[in-house]
Amino acid sequence: MSAARARRALQAAFRHAGRQLAGLARGLPDWLDAGAVHAIALPLDPARWEFSLAVADGIPLAALPARWQLAPGLPPLRLRRLRAAPARAQNAIGLERLAVPTGTGTATCLVRDRLAPNRNYLLSAGHVLAPDARARWDDRFALSFGDRALDLAGKLREWQPAVGLDAAELPRSPIDAGLIEIDALVLAELRELLAARPDALPTGIDDQLAPDRAVSLRRTDGPLAGALRINWSGKVSIPDGDDYPDYFLLDAVGYATRAPTRPGDSGGAVWTADDALLGMHIGEIDPLASQGANAVFGRIAPVLDWYSVKPYLRNDPATLTEADRPRLAQRSATPPASAFAPEPTPARPDAAFRAREIEIVAKTLWGEARGESQAGMEAVACVIDNRKRSGYRGRTTHSAVCLDPKQFSCWNLDDPNRRKLEALDARPDDDYRRARAIAERLLDGGIADPTRGARHYVTRAARELTYWARGKSPSAVIGNHAFFNDIA
Repeated sequence: MSAARARRALQAAFRHAGRQLAGLARGLPDWLDAGAVHAIALPLDPARWEFSLAVADGIPLAALPARWQLAPGLPPLRLRRLRAAPARAQNAIGLERLAVPTGTGTATCLVRDRLAPNRNYLLSAGHVLAPDARARWDDRFALSFGDRALDLAGKLREWQPAVGLDAAELPRSPIDAGLIEIDALVLAELRELLAARPDALPTGIDDQLAPDRAVSLRRTDGPLAGALRINWSGKVSIPDGDDYPDYFLLDAVGYATRAPTRPGDSGGAVWTADDALLGMHIGEIDPLASQGANAVFGRIAPVLDWYSVKPYLRNDPATLTEADRPRLAQRSATPPASAFAPEPTPARPDAAFRAREIEIVAKTLWGEARGESQAGMEAVACVIDNRKRSGYRGRTTHSAVCLDPKQFSCWNLDDPNRRKLEALDARPDDDYRRARAIAERLLDGGIADPTRGARHYVTRAARELTYWARGKSPSAVIGNHAFFNDIA
């Protein structure tokens, strides 16, 4: 096996080990208790490959083996056995959360929605935007750029993971990121400020990880130099008076900075030496247990894909192309007079919000239930409504419920339905028109719930293969779907 293939195989095995520790896959060795492990680390430099295992206090290190074979066909790696606390998230353009719990953080970048080009957001760390279960859609944020406070606040829209919920297990997520929506006036003000400071925008997007690659953390008071060190997966604690883990972060990157990072840095952009956007800072980690890395960031590429957004770059105002959204072919190709010219504000924001809700719900119904009867499609709509009414996973609007990552498979990036959804505006069919009519009735409260409060459903064929449905009795069976109202 070549060195490059060995490196790829070992990194794949590392990612799988992270999923096992997070409870998303099986196969941990008998001697390893996932609850006792705070983090795992693997150097980016193949010449220094050794596996680090950071465990909680009270676990006898001598009881752990000296080597661990991550996958069949790979040589056993030397196991560094260490004690360490969970990573500690760090919350300081600047963000101030105005709703309880209050806090501060840093914006990663300004982005535009690929599916709705008139919607713009600031991207930041999810634990900054929604630090506990009290976070709600429309929570407000004060924004600042340098010594300039922006007049109008942004509003919380999406976040991942959902921390602080009453759950038996820690939330597990490959990203820690969320969105603050800004209106046209704030966007215009930000564009004016950024036009005067073009170096505040990245030159592009990068996703290449190499040992010792130079990076910098973009803080509100200037950049902090660093270098890449390790692959990292582990538990993260949000500062709230204790160090108890709040969630498990998968497939992150550990890096070493010349000075310690600090509270308020979370969400800050991590740039390469040529000013390309590489990641989003999450928090500090113990360098003794992380092979010299003292900080951790999440890669930006998966976040942009997760939320289907496009960043504003130094020479590109998040211009959308036909590859970003098929129906753009029907829009005017005339560019704006200025790259930083404000976009028109909708005359009736309430009407625009309702139209967005109807569109997203209808596309979800089409993607999930277009082969079902009227009753079957209405039942899926009621599941969306039940999640919204109960604030399930912190989602309090119908569109947020539908776009909640990994919940409705038609929105998954790797699902074949996703590309079809994006083409519906240009080529609506009878099922989509039927779905839109149901979505309108749902928003008007005109659909009786035949599922008896169900928040989950699964196809009958997949029922026995779905772990959360095993041993459960459905509250209703309608068409090809079994519905459940007793899933936490």
